[in-house]
Order: sequence, then C-alpha cells, then structure tokens
Amino acid sequence: MPNERGRPVLGAIFGLLLGLFLAVDLLLLGVIPLESPMVIILPLVFLAIGVFGGLFAPLKVLRR
Repeated sequence: MPNERGRPVLGAIFGLLLGLFLAVDLLLLGVIPLESPMVIILPLVFLAIGVFGGLFAPLKVLRR
C-alpha cells in the first residue's frame, strides 16, 4: 500500500468533542468545580490523543 497516514483531522475533531463532553459532564455532576483548570485541560488532552490516534490507527472499515 502507498504511504498511509490515517485521518488526523477526523481524530482531532472527535477527540475535542469527547473532551468537551467529558468536561461538561464532570461539571454537571459536580466532580470538578468551574474554576478548575481541568475544564480547559481535558479537551486539549483529548484533542492531542485524537490527533495521534488518527495518525497511527487509520480506519480500515471506510476503505473500499
């Protein structure tokens, strides 16, 4: 196969959405306060995880 690079943009989008959902969920459940830096850190961490996951684990299901 030619140089397969994965889908880092798709991974970044879904990682950011997962991080935002997790931060809002933890806020609503009262696990972390609104003033906590985790509200900003969680989406950024999951954004980075999504980019690396998209780079190194391409979705083989969507290929024809």
